[in-house]
Amino acid sequence: MDIISPAYFLAKFWYLFVLPFLGPPGFGVASGSGMVWRTPAVHRPAGPMLKGLEVEQRVLATPPGSEAELVDIPAGKLRRCPSDGEGECETIAVGAFRIDRTEVTVGQFARCVRAGRCQAKHHLTFEDTDFCNLGAPERVNHPINCVAYFAAKDYCSFAGKRLPTLVEWQYAARGESERTYPWGKEEPGCDRATYHGKEGRACGKLYSSPVGSFPSGASPFGLLGMAGNVMEWTSTIAAPPDDDPEGKKTPIPENPRTKRNFMGGSFADAPHVMAIDYICYDSAKSKNISLGIRCAADSQ
Repeated sequence: MDIISPAYFLAKFWYLFVLPFLGPPGFGVASGSGMVWRTPAVHRPAGPMLKGLEVEQRVLATPPGSEAELVDIPAGKLRRCPSDGEGECETIAVGAFRIDRTEVTVGQFARCVRAGRCQAKHHLTFEDTDFCNLGAPERVNHPINCVAYFAAKDYCSFAGKRLPTLVEWQYAARGESERTYPWGKEEPGCDRATYHGKEGRACGKLYSSPVGSFPSGASPFGLLGMAGNVMEWTSTIAAPPDDDPEGKKTPIPENPRTKRNFMGGSFADAPHVMAIDYICYDSAKSKNISLGIRCAADSQ
């Protein structure tokens, strides 16, 4: 368990409740509802402690995004093949369900943080690395990333939804066709997705793109961003923990070392990772810059 020193709490109290009213202008206080009171803005250099608190306040003050639109996916059959070309292809029956048209945005995820439903231990912020979007200026409509499986699960629950299964995700990306990518069999291009190609990370732009930026990369059901930008967690277990001393005490679904599948490639991944048959996995505690969220729901 991480231990936070009393000095941290003292500094936080001073920063949030004393300096805004006694100190120089430029400091702000965010309430639990996201309202922010600010004094006239001037720049004041901050040390590492204050920098972290400023990022926290930016998160709390992030404008809330409206919930993503759910798209109805009809029942059908998914055909999938091993990504290495070896082994038999399989056909899987898929029941009807619903899934978000776009990835979960920073603004949407921030609502969960403010409500206390998405815990800090399960996600990283712009302070940890500038590739993380939470708390980053001008990225409210970018996909949330740097989130562990538990943050993804908690957010979808907060939104009244759930994570899709691996089969649901692949079917939503492909339908009953045999396309390689959500848009078809054509090779990826920066007009369809953002990824790490010959132009560099994020097609030369370095960071992710706002959700819905590539309508020409839509899936057969009109879903956007299923290739590139951020990978998306699924609820499917890829493998149980391998060397976890707590493995016998913690049930596999709740074990942070349990490996879960995620799909779709990201702004930091090579183009072949965006293929629908390219199945990825990592431990549920991973908070990689590539990892984001798309929620699903049962069919009505």
